[in-house]
This record gives sequence, C-alpha cells and structure tokens, in this order.
Amino acid sequence: MPNNDDWEGLIDGELSRYADAEPLAGLDERVLRKIRLERSGKRWFAAGVWAVVAVAVCVMVTVTVKSDRQIVATPTIPIQKAAVEETGPLSVDAARVVVRRRAKVARALPKQDIFPMPTPLTVEERALLAFVRRNPDGAARAFEDMAKWSDSPIEIKPIAIEPLSSGDGQVEKGEKQ
Repeated sequence: MPNNDDWEGLIDGELSRYADAEPLAGLDERVLRKIRLERSGKRWFAAGVWAVVAVAVCVMVTVTVKSDRQIVATPTIPIQKAAVEETGPLSVDAARVVVRRRAKVARALPKQDIFPMPTPLTVEERALLAFVRRNPDGAARAFEDMAKWSDSPIEIKPIAIEPLSSGDGQVEKGEKQ
C-alpha cells in the first residue's frame, strides 16, 4: 500500500498533465459569442417583463374604474308634440345614458350578546365534569397528585433488553453468511 508521499506524488503528476493541456481551437470565440447572446437575451426578457407589467397595470386600472360606476339606460319617455315644438327638435327615440356611482356601504358585522361566544364542551371536558360530579373526593386526590408530579422531574427507567434464547437455554448469536 503506498504511503502519503507516494499519493502526493501521483496527484501532483496528474495535476501537472491536466494543467499542460491546451484548450480546443476556437474556444475564445465560442465564449464571446455565448456572452453576446446572453446579453441580448436579457434585454429582450427585461423588455418583455416590463410590457407584461404595463399591460397588467392598465387592466387593473380599467377594472377598478369600471367597477365603481354603473351605467343605466333610462327608457324613452314619449314627448307630446307641443313640447317638442317649443324647445326645438329633439331625438325622441334616443335613450339617455346616466352614469351613477354606486355608494359603498360598509356591512355591519352581527353583534353578539356574549363575547367571546362560548364553545360547546369537548368529549374530554364532559368526561372530566362527569368524573368530578360522581367522585369529588377522588378527583381532589387526583388533582393533588398531578400538582405534585408537575413540580418533580420526569424519571425514565433505563431500557433493559433481554438477549434472545433458544428453547434449550443457550443464547443465540447472529452469524454472518
């Protein structure tokens, strides 16, 4: 087995051969071409992102402006000929378009008599209440014991694993095959 000096000599020899290798012909041109392509691609990508952002902002502004207004077409009211002659020529068939802003009404939340609202008891809570009602002395002792346990440190018994034994009383050992 070679020692550390032999390994270092082998590694140094291989690295010197690797460092003496010449690059393939045209490598510098390929690298420069790739850099130019990446730069031009980033410009197009950035322009595309800004275009998408601009379109999204325009759509949001349009939706916001349109959602605040309600367009209502009022039906045509028949006008008597005398009224038309006094005021001049009017288009009787044209519908008048009225733009109204919808009033934004804040909905009031329902008021509750009790805050916070009590929630129904869980199964465990109902079982505890039933235990206390049936056996108040036992519940008091149980709570006293729990108070003592909460202050004392937790003790964990060490795990003891007995070795496996065969029917004849001998301990079996795992064998490699």
